[in-house]
Amino acid sequence: MPKLGAGCLIGGWPRQPSPTAQPLQNFDRVQAWVTARRPRVDAPLLLNAWNFLLDVALSVGAEDNLVVVRYREATAGDVYDKLFWGNNLPSVRALGQTYRPRWSPAERQILHDVLTDGLKLLARVLRAV
Repeated sequence: MPKLGAGCLIGGWPRQPSPTAQPLQNFDRVQAWVTARRPRVDAPLLLNAWNFLLDVALSVGAEDNLVVVRYREATAGDVYDKLFWGNNLPSVRALGQTYRPRWSPAERQILHDVLTDGLKLLARVLRAV
């Protein structure tokens, strides 16, 4: 933790968030999703997690982590795309239209595997700080 705190001071970031700050990524919710029996796919939560975990994996050279491998594969790319479009961002959707993806068991398994592997990597990286 001292290295992380020093990095915050060097970067000019506060070491403690303000009391009104919203979390940027809630990994407790992601962990709850991967351990639940058949949870609803929360596209914004899971896409943000996948993107964050992908950045972590690439930053530490973990090219073999599923979060990277699956992102580069065609089938997982389809799952990633469903998450992206399922966010229904106003800048990319037609006015008044929404996309509600249906998730097959195989697609849910890909999400589960990617996020589980990514969370394990994140825990290892944070323990090393």
